[in-house]
Amino acid sequence: MVPEDPPEQGEPWEDIMKDVERTILPGITHWQHPRFHAYFPAGNSYPSILAEMLSAGLGIVGFSWAASPACTELEPIMLDWLGRMMSLPAEFLPFNPNGTAPTSCTTACQSISTGGGALLVSDYIKI
Repeated sequence: MVPEDPPEQGEPWEDIMKDVERTILPGITHWQHPRFHAYFPAGNSYPSILAEMLSAGLGIVGFSWAASPACTELEPIMLDWLGRMMSLPAEFLPFNPNGTAPTSCTTACQSISTGGGALLVSDYIKI
């Protein structure tokens, strides 16, 4: 495994990569493996790869509104677009023509429409 103490001197890159392959990679969850069926598929389509390159280049950490307001507010809008492209019934969409939101989305969507405003979506959201 990895030594308990850090090395006294730098190591050649080849040795570092051997350590990564020997100690790190065997314990990694391989999300892109074709037989990995837990959670959800991630990052294996061209649009997904491009989005990852863009978000990685910007250093986006989009796990909460406080961490990245624009990223967090963009997510339900993109989900709404995707749902409409898939012709989902309005009650499944975060924002629907009836001006109501599904119960699971109500709190999150209301927080976007009444707070935040990083993307200025208040005209888009009708809750």
